Amino acid sequence: MLELTSVSSGYAGAQVLREVSLSLNAGEIVCILGRNGAGKTTMMKTIMGLLKASQGQIIFNGTDLTTIAPHKIAGCGIGYVPQGRRLFSELTVAENLEIGLMAGNKSSATLDKVLGMFPRLAERLDQRANTLSGGEQQMLATGRALCLEPQLLLLDEPTEGLQPSMIALIRDTVVALKKQGVGILLVEQRVDAVLSIADKVMFLENGMNRDVMSADHLRDNPDLLKKYIGV
Repeated sequence: MLELTSVSSGYAGAQVLREVSLSLNAGEIVCILGRNGAGKTTMMKTIMGLLKASQGQIIFNGTDLTTIAPHKIAGCGIGYVPQGRRLFSELTVAENLEIGLMAGNKSSATLDKVLGMFPRLAERLDQRANTLSGGEQQMLATGRALCLEPQLLLLDEPTEGLQPSMIALIRDTVVALKKQGVGILLVEQRVDAVLSIADKVMFLENGMNRDVMSADHLRDNPDLLKKYIGV
């Protein structure tokens, strides 16, 4: 489904990612772990075309994403929930979701599915996004991405700053999507949450991918967490 081969990128001439390679299959959850500044968010932005890859290929279902315009990548079937949510804060919940529907050329039937996953959003359709709680904003950001009916979902720190009940909801949503065959690339600092749902884990260090392993192997070898992220 998704294959990164020797991908490099950065900001204004400063290289951050250094020949990163990764594969992700349909219905698989791959978690990216690493210290702050390791290049996790840069990797997500490069996949979405928000940063241009200076080297390498990013193949999604046979298409090299590095060769197409960034605004067309979502239309290929990739949903992105960035760190910090990045909602249209002055627009209502309904308007934010409508943008997701338009990007994926989806109908009201898709909206009904999304609202079924996040019933609280259905209660707040006319409310402006910037008046929602942090957990509700995360629901909205995730719901907007799901309005694309993505085959691949990128989640960057989806539980950051959330209370336990919201973290559980996001985790359950991710597991449900996996069962539907959606591939999920997840950046997350909550190691306990990651190990309970991930299939594979990749460690990023100084912009380079290091060990890639099953979540089971990481559970059996906790010293790797101390090695790469200091916990």
